[in-house]
Amino acid sequence: MVAERNNGKSLLIHCTRGMEARRDLCMMIYVDRSFTVVVVVVVVEVVVVIEVVVAAAAIVIIAVRVAAVVVVLVIVVVVVVVV
Repeated sequence: MVAERNNGKSLLIHCTRGMEARRDLCMMIYVDRSFTVVVVVVVVEVVVVIEVVVAAAAIVIIAVRVAAVVVVLVIVVVVVVVV
């Protein structure tokens, strides 16, 4: 986060890494009150957290699918060996 002064107003530039399609999530906002800056930063951080949670959920779903395939393969191997 980089805060600068410009024409008597605070210029907030907030950049953070996003997921795949959205490389950078940047917001440039002119504000007079620090409360507005805090609100803007929180909103941006919430968006990033949601993206991270969605990505984590996708990884968990893929892991569950892989685990299911492994279980099926183990059952098939056991059946073949026993028979």
